Amino acid sequence: MKNKLSLVKEYRINNNPRIDQWVKTHLLGFLIKNPLQKDHNEITHILDFLKSDESPKRITRLGYKDAKIAAEKWVEKLTKNVNEYELDEKDIKTVKRYHNGYRWVELLSEQSYKREGSKMGHCVASYWSRPEKIYSLRDEKNQPHCTVEITKKNKKIGS
Repeated sequence: MKNKLSLVKEYRINNNPRIDQWVKTHLLGFLIKNPLQKDHNEITHILDFLKSDESPKRITRLGYKDAKIAAEKWVEKLTKNVNEYELDEKDIKTVKRYHNGYRWVELLSEQSYKREGSKMGHCVASYWSRPEKIYSLRDEKNQPHCTVEITKKNKKIGS
């Protein structure tokens, strides 16, 4: 298992001391006690939930397991009602087409973020106001198969 400092650095949220404190206490404590249960996607969802407007004000009182349950409920709420999200040409921009009908699109509107998160079952809808760019690999029927986040800092790819 990685040492404590590298784990804290891996999940550190810049410019948010509340979440950094939660990582140092609750996340690190959980990972030390349960080294085989490290699930990067689960942890990312929890951290996205803690950054959201729906997270509790006093997150330091929220243990890992409670944060996991709250994050799961939050993602479920974000991903329901997929049929409500209709898109038009202003919502996405095609950036690369392939001969098999697949294409990469950049998500441009809040509606496109909501639809993507709902179709894919993740929390990308909460990224709408963030500076990162979000891309989606779509098939010929405009159904998403992969969502990719590109951060401006270091042009890092996350999914």
